[in-house]
Amino acid sequence: MALIKNRIGGVILGEMESSKRAKEYAERMKKCPRLLFSVVETNTLCSVAIVSKKDRWWLKYPEENPNRAGFRMAKVYLGPSLPIPFNIPLRRPGRRAAQAPCGADCQKCDLRTEYQCRGCPATSFYHE
Repeated sequence: MALIKNRIGGVILGEMESSKRAKEYAERMKKCPRLLFSVVETNTLCSVAIVSKKDRWWLKYPEENPNRAGFRMAKVYLGPSLPIPFNIPLRRPGRRAAQAPCGADCQKCDLRTEYQCRGCPATSFYHE
């Protein structure tokens, strides 16, 4: 098994207001470069993501701020070391856009100051 260095993985289990909201959320996030996959079952969303260890806060955010993240409640399980059974290509866009695939505007987002967010890797506002 390979070990991805300087990355942390997480499973986000979130309860949403309705099945419709969970499906809409999954659809909006499907092109997120940090997201490996999501599964929706009734009003519950289960997402698996990989982030840089510097961006650990991004994984914990739904649990610590469920309402702001769009959940009724959320639980996050982190994998501090990330052994993977196969090669998972991390998605990097060929061309960076002004707006994140989820619709967020990184230039105006308050998470940049609140969490020292480096922006979405799919945008021109991202910095390593």
